[in-house]
Amino acid sequence: MFDCYCDYETSTVWDERIVRARKKWRCGDCHGTIKPGETYRRVGSLFDHQWSTYRRCGDCAVIACDMTQLTKNKNGCWCNLWGGMMEQLVEIYHDASPVELKLIHPIFAAFNAASRERGGRSLPMELFTEDPDA
Repeated sequence: MFDCYCDYETSTVWDERIVRARKKWRCGDCHGTIKPGETYRRVGSLFDHQWSTYRRCGDCAVIACDMTQLTKNKNGCWCNLWGGMMEQLVEIYHDASPVELKLIHPIFAAFNAASRERGGRSLPMELFTEDPDA
């Protein structure tokens, strides 16, 4: 399923699925609402003898995919980014070149717009004070 190498310990069990919500859930990335009837990604994993479940709304799934495409050659592996996506996005922003900033700004704006619509958290606004065209 994943075609990259990661230098961190992986889970014993990894069960990733696209499912339809039967009740309201909270996205683990933007903390916005996943509404009943909406499709989302759900991961169940067994790590250090503990089972956990993580849910990602469709909007955040698209953002994670976009960021993976932008960073996979530069940073190595971004494939198992489940949880902490906002922090990772901020870190990527601070390490970005001026050319990369032009690609990242629209992705961040899309994340904030989708997150607001879902009632979730937004990325820090100071990330948008710098003009990527400057």
